[in-house]
Amino acid sequence: RPLLRLPWSMPVMPGLLIVLLCTSCLMLPSKSAASVRKSMQVHRTSSGEVVEPWEGHSVQDLHREYGNIFKHGNRNAASHLWSSFLIDRAVFMTRQRFLKLSAGYCAVSGSPVSPGDATRYKLRLERVDGLGREEGFMYYCCWPCVCDTQDFIRVDTKTIRTAEGSHEYLVAVIGNPCDKPSELSRSFVQPFDKRSTTIYQAAPEVRCDRNGRLAGATVSDNGYIIISLFFQASKKGRVPGFQDEQDFEFMCEDRKRQGYNSGMGEIFRRVAAVSPVNVGSRGRLLPPSQMSVKQLRLEATRRGLDVRGTERKELAALVAASQGRELRKLTAKQLRAQATRLGLDLRGIADKEDLVSLLERALGNDGTVKAPRSDGTPEAEVTKSQKPLAQMSIRELKAEVAKHGLNSRGCLEKSDFVRLLEENSMSSSTEEHEATALENQSRDTEEHEATDLEDQARLAPSAAEPVSDAGDLDCFASSSSNDTQRSCSKNQVIAS
Repeated sequence: RPLLRLPWSMPVMPGLLIVLLCTSCLMLPSKSAASVRKSMQVHRTSSGEVVEPWEGHSVQDLHREYGNIFKHGNRNAASHLWSSFLIDRAVFMTRQRFLKLSAGYCAVSGSPVSPGDATRYKLRLERVDGLGREEGFMYYCCWPCVCDTQDFIRVDTKTIRTAEGSHEYLVAVIGNPCDKPSELSRSFVQPFDKRSTTIYQAAPEVRCDRNGRLAGATVSDNGYIIISLFFQASKKGRVPGFQDEQDFEFMCEDRKRQGYNSGMGEIFRRVAAVSPVNVGSRGRLLPPSQMSVKQLRLEATRRGLDVRGTERKELAALVAASQGRELRKLTAKQLRAQATRLGLDLRGIADKEDLVSLLERALGNDGTVKAPRSDGTPEAEVTKSQKPLAQMSIRELKAEVAKHGLNSRGCLEKSDFVRLLEENSMSSSTEEHEATALENQSRDTEEHEATDLEDQARLAPSAAEPVSDAGDLDCFASSSSNDTQRSCSKNQVIAS
C-alpha cells in the first residue's frame, strides 16, 4: 500500500493510522491523568480576602514574596504590608515559625533584613493605652531607624491566631496616614538631594482605599497601623546579642540637627507624622481589678486624678468612677468598639444606655462604686443617681422615681420627673439634717446622763440602775414616712 506522510515526515501505513486514531479516541484516562479532588484549607482575612496556605519556612522564603507583597514595587515606609502578609497567614503556621518570619524586615524602612545581633535593637516604647512603657526588641536595616522609632512608634496589642491557637502579641504601631489623605500629596524636600517630592511619589504603597483606610494594613486592638511585632525577651534562655537604643542618643541628636539626612530621611517621618499616635486617647478600658498598683497609678495620673496617699482599693475606686464618667461621653460607635475589644456579647444591645450598662458591668462598675470623698473621708458611695437629673433619659428618671418609692402619677414630661426628684431630694436633705441634729442632741443627753450615773456609781455603786435607750430610737423610725405621698399632683392640670 502507498505510504502516507504525516506533517512530521514520518511514513505511516493507512490502516495503521486508522487504528492509532481510533485507539486514541477510545483511550481511557489513566489514574495519573484522572482529576483528583484535593481539600485545601483556606483562611479569610478581616477584609474578606481568601488566603491560601503559604509554605514559606525561612526568612529567605519571605523575601522571595517581595513582588507579591509590594504590587507597586516599592517598600518605602510600607512595612505594614509585610505585617499583614504574615498575620493573614499565621493561622497556617506554628507560633515559633510566625515569630521567626516576623523578624525578617525593617519596621521603619520596609527593607528585607536577616535577623541577628547586628539587626536586633532593644527599645523602651510607650504603650498607646498610657499604661507605661514596654521593653522589647525590633529589627532594623540601620541605626537611624532607632531615632524614627523613638519619635513615632508606640506599642499596642493584637490577638493573632496561629495553628497553635490564639495569643495576644505586643505590636509596634503608628497612626493611620489615611486619617488625613490630603497630606499624602503635600510636597516636602528630601535632605539627601534637596529634591521636592510627596508621600505618593516616594512611598507609592502608602495609599488609601475608598473607605479611608490604609490599603493592606492590619490594625491593632486600639485601631492603629501594625508595622511589626514588638518582640519580648525569651524567658527560657539568655537574651541574644543586641544593640541598645541608649547607645544612639547622641547620634540621633546629631541626625536631627543635620535635617534627618540618613536612613529613610523624611519619608517614614512624613508618613508617621500625618496622624501621630496620641498616647492614652484610645486606650482600651481595662477593669481596675485587673490592673497592678503601678498601672492604677499611671491610669489615675493620666486621668488627672489626685492619687497622693491612696491605697490600691482607693486607686481602683477612683479609676472605676472616672471610667464610668468617660463611658457616658463616648458615642454609641465608640462604646461598641470598646465592648468588642473586651470581647463582650453585643446581641440584644439596642441603644447607648444598654452599651454603657454592659461596659460598666464588665469593668466591675455596675453603677455603685466606692470612691474617696474630696473632703478626705475614707469612702463615699457614688451611684448613677448622682448623674445630673437634667442629663438623664426619661427611662432613667422613671427608674429613679421607682427606686425612691415616689408617686409619678401626673408626670408627663421629662421636666415633671426632674421636678419631682429635685423636690424629693430637697426634702430628704432637710429631713436628714433634722435627724442628724436630733441624733446629736440625743447623743449629748445620753453622754450627760451617763456621766451622772458614773458619778452616782462612784458615790453609791449599789444604787446604779441600768438605763434603756430604746425609746429614743422611736423618734427617727418614721422620719421619711411621707415620701411616698409626694407626687406630680400639682401637674394634674396638664393631665386633665
